[in-house]
Amino acid sequence: MATTKEHLSLRIVKVPYVNPHAANSSGSATDNYRKVFLTSLSTDPSAWITPQSILDEHFLRHLENRLRKDKSHFLDWPTVYIVWFANTSEDNAAIRPWCVYVGETQHIIDRTVQHVLTNQKNVPDRAEDLEIVADNEDAQSDAIVPIQHLKHYLDSEHKADQRITAAVQSDKTDVNQYVIWERHFNKSLTLDIENKLIDYMKSIDGVECLNGRGNPQDSYYTSEYRDAIVSKVWSRLVNTDDNSIFPPELEIWQSSLYKVSPFHKLGSEQRRALQDITSEVERLLHQWNSPDDTRLILVEGAAGTGKSILLSTLFYELSTQFNNDDDSPTDSLHQKVFFARKQ
Repeated sequence: MATTKEHLSLRIVKVPYVNPHAANSSGSATDNYRKVFLTSLSTDPSAWITPQSILDEHFLRHLENRLRKDKSHFLDWPTVYIVWFANTSEDNAAIRPWCVYVGETQHIIDRTVQHVLTNQKNVPDRAEDLEIVADNEDAQSDAIVPIQHLKHYLDSEHKADQRITAAVQSDKTDVNQYVIWERHFNKSLTLDIENKLIDYMKSIDGVECLNGRGNPQDSYYTSEYRDAIVSKVWSRLVNTDDNSIFPPELEIWQSSLYKVSPFHKLGSEQRRALQDITSEVERLLHQWNSPDDTRLILVEGAAGTGKSILLSTLFYELSTQFNNDDDSPTDSLHQKVFFARKQ
């Protein structure tokens, strides 16, 4: 079935983050943010990025019924969200003036509050618990690999939350988010849209994307809508962008960073090759004794078959796994693994 704009029922709202610890706040942090969120949906026409007919007479006649339905979608259905704020870091604010975080959730208010209550999280303890599970005698021998990835993910999420919290509590910048809903959204589709938007953000020179790698999905019944939804979302954001955060989509597609990004979804042959090469590299590295143990892995394929994407993803996976593993036999991964690419 062809995917057209007529099939899409896109909703985007722009709502502010609030400081749950503000002096004039009363009640719980979740309740405080819920009030701000619902007030924006109900009383602030400028919050609605799409549909553009927000102020049309036809829309106003049905405003109450529409808002009731859309509130339900935003609060209780899967959504994708983009958090953005000015970068106040002294290290790279001049180079990357904006910080962006992309996420997906079925409970947008609770997830928003989690971002700014980092003191309620204890990431090292959670990661430690995972290691205990992996070390259990009944655990699978290869269980430690996904657990290492999860530890790295939890650590990167915790650091992103700390950056968001600092921005929310600062007087120097406003923190806003775009919340996106579409009637075809399910968990798999929101994960894939999240990943593609992360890919876009990491390709923009002026943006520091706070996300790490996500969780790309295989085929599912609404997967055909992903690209159309992302393009329509991006078009809306470009049209309402007053801060030069979101460049035209064509500009992203043509960027070198996007073309070789490790976040692209791999095809079935690429996934098999990635698994085979990763397994071989892991085996060789754990047997590493001297530079004489260097092994050449040749990746062959015609032009346009995805070798660059495969190798980019491979290096990302290996660096994530080994360079963040204190028990790894590697001193420096790039000194021990060499790849040759045949054009």
